[in-house]
Amino acid sequence: MGARIVTPSPPGGASAVGSELAAVGEPAVGGEPAAWFPICFLRDLPRARLRRFTLHGQGHVLLRDGDDVHCHVDRCPHRAARLSDGRVVGDTIECLYHGWRFARDGACVAIPQLPEQLGIPATACLQRRDVQVRQGMVFVWFGETPADADAVPTIPALDGDVHSVDYTIDLPYDRDALIENVVDLAHIHIAHHGVRGGGIRRLAGPIDFEIDDLPDGGGFTASFRTRLDAAQGPSTGASLTGARMSFRAPGLVHYESRYRDPALCSGLALYAVPIDRDRCRLLYRAYSSFPDAAAVRRPRWREHLFQNRLLEQDMAVVAGQAEDSRRDGRALREQWLPLKTSDALVIRFRRWIDDLGAARGDRLGFVAEPPPPRRGACDSPAGAELRDRLHMHTTQCVDCSAALEHHRVVERRAQAIGFGALCAAVVAAGFGLAVSTLALTAVAVAMRVVAHRARRVTGELTGVHPPEFVAPPAP
Repeated sequence: MGARIVTPSPPGGASAVGSELAAVGEPAVGGEPAAWFPICFLRDLPRARLRRFTLHGQGHVLLRDGDDVHCHVDRCPHRAARLSDGRVVGDTIECLYHGWRFARDGACVAIPQLPEQLGIPATACLQRRDVQVRQGMVFVWFGETPADADAVPTIPALDGDVHSVDYTIDLPYDRDALIENVVDLAHIHIAHHGVRGGGIRRLAGPIDFEIDDLPDGGGFTASFRTRLDAAQGPSTGASLTGARMSFRAPGLVHYESRYRDPALCSGLALYAVPIDRDRCRLLYRAYSSFPDAAAVRRPRWREHLFQNRLLEQDMAVVAGQAEDSRRDGRALREQWLPLKTSDALVIRFRRWIDDLGAARGDRLGFVAEPPPPRRGACDSPAGAELRDRLHMHTTQCVDCSAALEHHRVVERRAQAIGFGALCAAVVAAGFGLAVSTLALTAVAVAMRVVAHRARRVTGELTGVHPPEFVAPPAP
């Protein structure tokens, strides 16, 4: 799929010296229709700063101007330097390499090395993407056809009075592996046993699915019920009447609960965004019109600690499965032994890839022959390499970044105060001041505890965990 580029006209129109600069073409990414892709939540995008992201293997840069967001291919037309390494100067973006400056719409407005008598060449402009900000998310259009503002994949319930938990993470496997994982209901009671939002191992069992296709190959919807639910019958006391899952191309999985009271709503929206062949981004939105008070009060960064742990529970499994499936060389129907009462949604998704024809590219369908494995492919990383929370999540989240900085400051100050109190306690002990010695020792121990707790939080936010706390010996 080639990306549609909007090229602005430079101030003053084309120049006679336009031939001095050659237009840079863009590589195509075949096999998929044009679409809107969510990149980040607006609250996580700082103002007047450049933010790089990758979509379909191509680098882009975002710039927020109030509530407006501008997006350009992350490439200076001069010598292909990354614009995201530059800076914002007034109303312009300045390339770090040679100081070329560009307006918000991508038009070049200054070239320091160009003689004054010559106009700015017509090709000296940035390649711009269409952007929409909807429901607090930044969507970027990627495709050859003109952007369709009515096609942004939003959730109607989020336009109402609901509380949502919004979370972003980059994952070490492709977006199809992510979608397969989140439509796989059968794994929840096993892989996520005993955690909030997870499952209970003893409840794992057969699942009955009813699947309907959306028109024009746009995905599918499904209702589902466990055999245990069917045996127990409907609950007359509960307000929940059912649940439904939908997959909307190219990457939205939406779980929606239904209630007797039509004014109530809750659900989970999961957006899978292709970074490149082996990585994807998940934008997660859990919403409810009747949240409990604790959920509303809980800081966003604390909620994200739970989401990090939940994603990491099966991260290595999914990454390894995705890599090995590609390297196997056979169609998935030959690799797998699927069950209708477990894997129906997974199979339907992979067959949707077959129907799309994208299996001829880098995507794995169910029956189509897979693409050849890449030369030099190696095993996916495991362990700590897959749990680099700092870069996978924390640096992308304004609340977690602020929490990380806050707890680092708390740790440093607590250590300094504790050390000072301990030194003072030693001096007081030398003068025989027993009460002062005990009081200062208590302060030193308390500061040690505070520093350790702050260090544990920073460990949770970065994925690097400190050793267990050991109280210092009394002087």
